[in-house]
Amino acid sequence: MPQYSRDRTPEYWRLFWDAATPTQDQLITRHPHEHLGNLILAVGGSGHSYKFLPLIGQYVANVVNGVSSGEEKDAAWAWKTGKEKPGRGAHEKVFPKRELRDLEDKEGEQKGDTASWLIPDFEFWTWPETNVGSVSGVRRKAIVLETSNRKPGGPSSDDNTIWQNKVPKLLWRDATMGVPLRDALVRATARKTWADVKGLDWHNETSVQQDIKSMHEHYRYKLLAHTEGNSYSGLLKYLQQCQSVVISHPQEWNQNFVEVKRDWSDLESKVKGLLGYESLAERIAGNNIRIFRERYLTPAAEAAVRDVITLFHSPASQASIRAHTLLKQTAAAAQSTATIDQAGDHAQQSKTERTNFELEVTEDAPTGDQLRSMLDYLGSGGVVKVVKGASNQAEALKKVQEDGSNFIRPVVVDWNNGRAVAGDNQSEILELLKKKA
Repeated sequence: MPQYSRDRTPEYWRLFWDAATPTQDQLITRHPHEHLGNLILAVGGSGHSYKFLPLIGQYVANVVNGVSSGEEKDAAWAWKTGKEKPGRGAHEKVFPKRELRDLEDKEGEQKGDTASWLIPDFEFWTWPETNVGSVSGVRRKAIVLETSNRKPGGPSSDDNTIWQNKVPKLLWRDATMGVPLRDALVRATARKTWADVKGLDWHNETSVQQDIKSMHEHYRYKLLAHTEGNSYSGLLKYLQQCQSVVISHPQEWNQNFVEVKRDWSDLESKVKGLLGYESLAERIAGNNIRIFRERYLTPAAEAAVRDVITLFHSPASQASIRAHTLLKQTAAAAQSTATIDQAGDHAQQSKTERTNFELEVTEDAPTGDQLRSMLDYLGSGGVVKVVKGASNQAEALKKVQEDGSNFIRPVVVDWNNGRAVAGDNQSEILELLKKKA
């Protein structure tokens, strides 16, 4: 869209995952099942639906109103049975080879497979009503909150203090939506002294104002209940960012939580057992941090899904402004060259060339985990480049924790490939951006 992008540099963009159909024609149709006729589908862009956005609304409206869009279009956009001839469009090397259902391993699950995890989806912004924010943002705030709960002057690993300062109750907040599973949880915890459980009513302003608990408030509780909704619930990855014990019913995928019966009939005995056996509960909460926040839900894990370059930025620093400008220009150029034609012509591409990346700019100081990774990437001498008055990693972590302004910006980090540049050296930044490891 040259008329919109000419002489402009985009501030940022986000990766969009698009479903693919067997024919690579989108679905714009009603669901064929007799009980789902009111479900209208406008999906399956197969990698090329963006260009149709200015036009597609009229065809969706035709389906809603029962009007034909023409014999050819109606046939192309109809429900796919899987027997159609494969379509052409996306290059065969980049077209997906597996269905989501292929990832489900029932046999492994029945054998007690504890090494399979549901891949987190890393929403960039979710639930504006509750102001939840992004996964990475929630993670940073959880670390800050729990760090503030430690004993003054105590070691950074004083997890016992974090646990003891939490509210010894089970917390749950969500809309029940008429889901029997959620209604049963509300009934099972009614008038229990060990529970702080309420169902939200999004149509009731009083309920929204008084009953909502932010993620920060969730993290102040020792026990957190989690339920499925009408389908898979995305809330679990947020609960797994904190040092608390998650309690839930049996689910389809292995997760780190204390399991109770689906009707919640044994919930009280489990809660009282955990609150009475503090060392066990604390160990489970610690595992939550080590398995998820420090491993599967880290910035590096997120970057493995998104090719992310992060700039730790200060608008007050001329060096940081220069680095920001260079990164924006390079990101825009990289995006403009990542065309469909280029994707199809693999012979002309270097396997190590980075054709596109996502620029993330933050004015926040790095978390402890981010700073450790950053110092590891920078190698010898990295500490003095990025933290004022620090001579080793321990001092650097302490100084940044005490005052974020001790962190020296700019720093550019490639989480995916484990590289970083401190300062605004143009050649070093371009070298970092140029190739994948």
